[in-house]
Amino acid sequence: MFGKYLDLTSLHREFVNLKGNKPLAYILYLEKFDFFKGVARETKTTSEYKTYFLLLLASKSKPPSSFLAMSTTCSRTLSASSSAHSL
Repeated sequence: MFGKYLDLTSLHREFVNLKGNKPLAYILYLEKFDFFKGVARETKTTSEYKTYFLLLLASKSKPPSSFLAMSTTCSRTLSASSSAHSL
């Protein structure tokens, strides 16, 4: 679900490059990116992890542009459809 409407490739790259992390395929990252218990304590205490975590929070707090475009298109379609039915 996350990879379809939310592009996390830059966050994946940040995560993989954190000190102490092993290489992880993007598809596996999508399954685990919100599972924080799997990150080593040594990694969590670095400034790089703090930056990564803040970027992750920021990406989850704003809707992706593709979702906004899709919702605008749906709204227009519903509006046009209800106008046509009221005639």
